[in-house]
Amino acid sequence: MFLLPPWTRAPLLGFRQPAVILAVLGATAILACASSWTFGYLTALAGLVGLVAVAGLLLYLESRQRSRVASYAMGRRMGLSRAVHLRSLLAELGMLLVAAAAVGGVLAWTAVLLVYRSLDVDTARPPPPLLTAPTAAIGGGAVAAVAVTMLAALYAQRSADRTDAAEVLRLGS
Repeated sequence: MFLLPPWTRAPLLGFRQPAVILAVLGATAILACASSWTFGYLTALAGLVGLVAVAGLLLYLESRQRSRVASYAMGRRMGLSRAVHLRSLLAELGMLLVAAAAVGGVLAWTAVLLVYRSLDVDTARPPPPLLTAPTAAIGGGAVAAVAVTMLAALYAQRSADRTDAAEVLRLGS
């Protein structure tokens, strides 16, 4: 019984019947599972949103592929190196993801500030709800964004390198 959290031990100290103890422990387990399932669902939903964002980025790259390859072919004929083109792709995609993350962060913070005070059921009793920034999730998202940016830029660079420049220039953009 002393291994239980204090908020579950308090009701148990006044009752000695096993049915009451079992009911309190059962309710605690159900609440713990419900909150675990809720946060698991939200984590899965965040992962799905991330996959949709990656798919959108790849669709953006594919929709601009023809004009990008044509401009890359012209740039190559004027002395543009592969490394400079790759850096420009990294800058373009990186700024796109940074802008998307900034807009998402501002909207998320606004939503948190709108809902934060409503989470406190009893405002007369301290302490207020704890608000902490999810630094691990933010760091993981930043690492994932950098990895996606690098992989997408490498994909676009490889696609531009493999395309026949004469055929692209002949067909026009």
